[in-house]
Amino acid sequence: MDGAPRTLKKRSQFLEAAAKGKKAFARSLLLQALPVEGSKTLTDADASSLLVGFTTSKKLGNAVMRNRIRRRLRAAVAHILPRHAAPGYAYVVIGRQGSQDVPFTHITDDLLWALKKTSCLRRS
Repeated sequence: MDGAPRTLKKRSQFLEAAAKGKKAFARSLLLQALPVEGSKTLTDADASSLLVGFTTSKKLGNAVMRNRIRRRLRAAVAHILPRHAAPGYAYVVIGRQGSQDVPFTHITDDLLWALKKTSCLRRS
């Protein structure tokens, strides 16, 4: 994987990850991991880069709160995924209730746990 994570932007990519991807529910986030190979919405060129999408629903609060949660998730992803995520997957990180209040280390621990749970933890 090279460089900064590329962002998933198309709704169809998020829907395919929800329908066909592996899922792991953690305290502060939900991780969906969709294999790039065989995907209808992702191209083979995407397989070499880190693909990540972020979602927060209106149930989590107003726009300010949702943006804060997304910023915290982005920071955790930038810290964890380049070193620990297996290549060949597109990851969707969904904020959960309470994500705004937990310490940052809990979010990074949850992300590592979710990678392990979905079998997407890079082998060292």
